[in-house]
Amino acid sequence: MGVAPTNASFQSFITAYRVLKGEGAAESWVGGLVSNDPEIFENNTAILEAVESGVVPLGLINHYYWYQIAAERGEDNMRSQLWFTEVGDPASIVNVTGAGVLTPAQLDQDAFDFVRYLLSEEGQNYFVTTTYEYPLVDGIESPQGLPSLESLVTPGLDLSDLETLSESQQLLTRFGLL
Repeated sequence: MGVAPTNASFQSFITAYRVLKGEGAAESWVGGLVSNDPEIFENNTAILEAVESGVVPLGLINHYYWYQIAAERGEDNMRSQLWFTEVGDPASIVNVTGAGVLTPAQLDQDAFDFVRYLLSEEGQNYFVTTTYEYPLVDGIESPQGLPSLESLVTPGLDLSDLETLSESQQLLTRFGLL
């Protein structure tokens, strides 16, 4: 299996696993992963390319990397396929990114215009059609083939719970993944 332990989304997943299943379960999961001698990659793209070339049979990646390469090569030319975890699984967490205007930029009209662009129809369509992300604005359709955003609910997890990331990094370090 291919994994990218230095990747922020992988570390967020481990953190969600710790929060939802407990420290012991997370330690057991990471230990099981290590006992299966995973291939370590620098990033999701490298994992996906390794699956595509047959170096590893599967890898943990974010969906949009697959969609980006499939758009270039054609879905029918992809060796790999996506598999989404079931609702509530810690691996189905949705990482979010925010934008804001901080002091002293709050007087900078360009900063506000940029945030407005990100939330505009044009900006959201860019994220959907070019980076294959979920849109944040009503009326913009998600990329085809993705589960609905509403179906990716992870009961019991508040994204602020991911603030314990450093504990996950310590766990990954103990097992030699970082």
